[in-house]
Formats: sequence, C-alpha cells, structure tokens
Amino acid sequence: MTRTLIGVLTAIALFIMLPPSAQERGLVLAAAGGSDSGSKKPAHAGSTRAASDEIARLLEIHTADYLKGNSDAWAAMYAEDAVFSSTGDRFDGRQAIRDHFAQIFKDSPTRTISLLSRSIRVYNQGPGATAVVNLENANTRTGSSGRKIAFRSQEVLVFVRIHGHWLIVNHQAWHFINPRKKAK
Repeated sequence: MTRTLIGVLTAIALFIMLPPSAQERGLVLAAAGGSDSGSKKPAHAGSTRAASDEIARLLEIHTADYLKGNSDAWAAMYAEDAVFSSTGDRFDGRQAIRDHFAQIFKDSPTRTISLLSRSIRVYNQGPGATAVVNLENANTRTGSSGRKIAFRSQEVLVFVRIHGHWLIVNHQAWHFINPRKKAK
C-alpha cells in the first residue's frame, strides 16, 4: 500500500514538473508504472535489461560531459522541451538548461562526482518508452578562486525514447551542502 501511494505521489509530482507537451503524450502513466494501453506490467525482463543498460551507458556519457564542462554535449541529452529543476530554480527547454550549466562550468571549472546509488526502472518498451532514474551522488565544485564546496545530491531523471533516442524530459536535483567541507 505504501509503495502504491509513493508511486501515485511521484506521478503527480512528475506531472506538475513535465512540460505541457509531455503531459499531453501521457508520460505520467508510463512514469507511474502503467502505459497508454492500460497495462500495469513492465516490459519483458530481457528488453527492460537492455534499455536499462543503455540508460546506464548514457548516464556515464552525461557524467563525463559534466566533468569536462561541455555544456553543448550536456544539453544534447535533453529533449527540446525538457525541464530541469534544482533547489528552487527551474529551467524550461534545452537552451535554458545549456545556459544554466555553461554558467556552472564557468563558475566552477573543477568538479567531481562520486556515485553513491543508482536505480533505473524502465516502463512501456514500445513507442514512447520511459525510464525513471534515481541517483545519489557526493560532489564537489571548485571555483576559480580555489574555494571548494562539497555537497550531496539526490536526482530524479525521466528519460523518454523520442524518435529512437533516449532523451531526458524531466530532471530534478536536490543539493545538500556539507558544512564541514564548505570552505578551504
């Protein structure tokens, strides 16, 4: 019962944060574990595993682009109408997300990420396949002045297969500063 309630609340939160075009495509049903056809069962385990492995590979590329500070490559992983939300800020569209990360890369030329946990769940393997990714990371960002900030992040990313390519349509991130490692 509790898992069902959490799933429903997650679906509501995702619906609110998804761009209108994604809401119209019914992606919330897929993210909540259902599909447009009414089926509540995930796809065959083999195809789900392959999709999960593909998403894991894309996340590795996405992380490498972040660490390199390549805002164009970073943003290319997002759908044109994607939404990125982070601790009070919201960026609508690939270009706004790209500009936001270009500024982060400029302000913090040195960054680290250490993956603490990851789960990838794939739903609706047909057209419009959806994957929900939960991440927890330990991170640092070091500014040009040498000031280093250590923080943990929790993230939820919703990938949708659009025209044969997995793209992020929604990315929510929460950052928790570790005050003991804040200044150097």
